[in-house]
Amino acid sequence: MLQDAGRFFFRTRNALFPVLLAAVLVAFPPHPLGDPVFDALAVVGLALALLGQALRVLTIGLDYVKRGGKRKRVYADRLVTGGLYAHCRNPMYTGNVLIALGALLLAGNPWAVAVGGVFVLVAYASIIAAEEAYLLDRFGDQYAAYVHRTPRWWVRLRGLPATVRAFRFDWPGVVVKEYSTLFTTAMLLTLILAVKAWRADRLVALAPALIAAAALWVALFAWARFLKKGRNWRARGRTLRDDTLDARRRRIDLIDTAILDLLNQRAIEVADIFEWKDAQGIPRVDAGRMREMIDRHVARNPGPLSDADARALMTGVVEHFAHRFQPDTGAVAHPDARTTDARTTGDAPAIAAPTARAAP
Repeated sequence: MLQDAGRFFFRTRNALFPVLLAAVLVAFPPHPLGDPVFDALAVVGLALALLGQALRVLTIGLDYVKRGGKRKRVYADRLVTGGLYAHCRNPMYTGNVLIALGALLLAGNPWAVAVGGVFVLVAYASIIAAEEAYLLDRFGDQYAAYVHRTPRWWVRLRGLPATVRAFRFDWPGVVVKEYSTLFTTAMLLTLILAVKAWRADRLVALAPALIAAAALWVALFAWARFLKKGRNWRARGRTLRDDTLDARRRRIDLIDTAILDLLNQRAIEVADIFEWKDAQGIPRVDAGRMREMIDRHVARNPGPLSDADARALMTGVVEHFAHRFQPDTGAVAHPDARTTDARTTGDAPAIAAPTARAAP
């Protein structure tokens, strides 16, 4: 049910979310300026909204983000795990939630915060549930491993400075992809402040500042639209991040670190499984299951590794862990072999020899 709701919200979010947010603010008008408690709450809300927008900008600027979906359905042609996605599985959605909750807190009406906040959280939780189901089916173990190491909502700060240093920030990309959301967020916050001032009979006093702010947002929006139309600007945005050798080396270092973390996690899991098998009297290694596992991974090989290279890599990893945790007194079956001992079973045939991927 949650996934069905998520697919509905995914299809209709562009039209439905702004309309519902506007309806909430009309039904529960913003609290007037002048109350110390509600003014403090407004400051918190403004900061929260700006934090959410900054999170979106950082996400787009660090790694290329293609808007998800195809024909208004959940879709992805690749699993994005770089940039801020290495620290949070849904940084864009987290940013959206912070912007919406911040705007509601800025308005200051408790009913608006309650009703709008519940809707925003339920809607995005539903969308995330639908996307997670799709991604698990689409990318299998690759996505499962990503889920295991990456938070769903909050941004893991550990290693974030290294991630930022690994990318040259793509300001042209931010302008091209995010200018519309930046403009909408800025105008929404300005409008809420204007209504709060009007309800406190202070609109005349604050009108010059509010009009100047709105004019600035419109000018920046027009400038961004002009830049987006320029081919040179778009081309610069595509190549800006990858034009230094140091940046590429830092990205490789991050990937190597992630691989090491995964291998260490695998070592822990393998040791736990072997300990449990020993207690149950089950053979530790099943060459047939090893072969099936490797075949399954090779079948999902997206490239650019050839199938032969992918099979050799997976065989090496499996063989290493099978040997690593065997008792010193016992032999172990090579995944390509049929030999057995007290702790192994080789009933399945040997793993098939690697077959090179056909040339395109």
